[in-house]
Amino acid sequence: MCGILCSITNAESNTTCSCIDQSDFFLHNRGPDLHDITQVLLNKWNVSLLGYVLWLQGKNPVNQPVHENDQYMLFNGDIFGELIQDETRLNEGDTLPLFNALIKSQSILSSLKQLNGPYAIVYLDKNKLYFARDHYGRRSLLISNHNNHLVISSVLKRNLNYKCIEIPPIGLFHIDLDQDSLEINVEPWNIPSNLIQKAIQEMEQLNLKINVNYDNYVPLTILHKELDSQLSMLDVLLNNTKEESFEKLLNDIYWQTRVIKLKDLLQEAVHIRVITQPKHCKNTIGILFSGGLDCTILAVLAHKCLPLSTEIHLFNVAFEKNNVNNFDTPDRKTAIESLKELSSIYPERKWKFFEINILQTELQEQCSKHITHLINPLSSILDDSLGCAVWFASRGCSEEEKSPCRLLLVGMGADELFGGYTRHRNAFRRGGWIRLSEELANDWNNLPHRNLARDDRVISDHSRQTRTPYLDESVVKYVSSLPTWDKCYLSDKLPSGVGDKLLLRLLAYHLGLRNVPFFPKRALQFGSRIANSKENAKDISYRLQNFV
Repeated sequence: MCGILCSITNAESNTTCSCIDQSDFFLHNRGPDLHDITQVLLNKWNVSLLGYVLWLQGKNPVNQPVHENDQYMLFNGDIFGELIQDETRLNEGDTLPLFNALIKSQSILSSLKQLNGPYAIVYLDKNKLYFARDHYGRRSLLISNHNNHLVISSVLKRNLNYKCIEIPPIGLFHIDLDQDSLEINVEPWNIPSNLIQKAIQEMEQLNLKINVNYDNYVPLTILHKELDSQLSMLDVLLNNTKEESFEKLLNDIYWQTRVIKLKDLLQEAVHIRVITQPKHCKNTIGILFSGGLDCTILAVLAHKCLPLSTEIHLFNVAFEKNNVNNFDTPDRKTAIESLKELSSIYPERKWKFFEINILQTELQEQCSKHITHLINPLSSILDDSLGCAVWFASRGCSEEEKSPCRLLLVGMGADELFGGYTRHRNAFRRGGWIRLSEELANDWNNLPHRNLARDDRVISDHSRQTRTPYLDESVVKYVSSLPTWDKCYLSDKLPSGVGDKLLLRLLAYHLGLRNVPFFPKRALQFGSRIANSKENAKDISYRLQNFV
């Protein structure tokens, strides 16, 4: 994992931008082990490449930018799948194998399309600069254009004098540095065309000239499947107790097959994400742990693929309310219940529970002084609440100790894939299965813009790497192939905690959990008690704007 920055200036203008020096501290937090800078003069352009490395893969850390002859690469991410085998990843890491593959590649676009895993990349090939985020947008990469000074970076400090945006994960961007102006060309991924147009309009607000090449573009469309006869099997949910319903569904071959397939894919996704760490991580992994369905499943799967000598640290955050020193929040109660169930089922595992209690004074200070810059360019009350909650949770500091783990499993993507939000139930109520399918598709398409890059910035600030098994390509491909009613059954006749995220709840029950499968969905900002339900989540946050 790394903090990366690329700066392009006119070599004759002596243009400077304070955002580079100001952001150096945050980049260093992302990659404290090694750092380097390389400067390249191309035509009239001065290109600076800065890399800050957090050692997570391979027997030895690899400094960045990596380079050979006229090729340079800054890379922040993890490559899973066929391109890099497990043995290679454990011995060499993925940075150098990826760099060598790109050097030999006949098409950078085709090579990046084949990658599985989260990444942000800047690649300089002679006089052409490429940059991109993976098509799910799991790693942060921002862009700013200030006084003809282009900056591309993992994080940029909030500054009223210039604006930045998150580079949209819509395709591969490239700039021809033989030209006298910095025009940006885009080779789009196969995504809905309206998302491309929306992203281009946002980038043009930075006074950037954007050209989209649609020659090899294949747009995605939403397919509505006919109602399946197995849908009637879900009537058991209406006529039995919760436990009886789940037992019957799991004894039905149709549902049993789907649950086992999901378990196998998620197990492999967790496995590959927790084994790729050097001894420098001190034999621990962490999990953001509200005690809910998504994170408890990850805890079980992590247990199943880790030696008992590895500690699993469960991070649970709670915020003081109304200046009363009481941290008995809804998520704290749920997490303690889930921990008891985990400890009962798997007593041989050392589960270490971190009660992370945050006073209002510390919240206000850290938000205005520090976290606001990590959330930048976002500024809503929702971004404030969630960004702060995730930052304090991922810091992993209880009153007794701070966790040394460098890998952090999080449940991002589960609600979007399996229909976990109230708006999904409302969509079903308004328009049945077709409207719900459309809402799930919209949620999935908007996921990169909603929170993935923001959460990458706030978690990585603690020198920890976010790993998201629910967003593994194989998991997403399988779940996306299922009919909507295989993922969730949002009838108003069912209580919360049964039909929403049905397939995931069945998996939890199949794994031996008996309480967790029926916990209702609760948003982090309310479960941790950081947010005020009376505020409009879309309004601008005063804490983020009044920074110091």
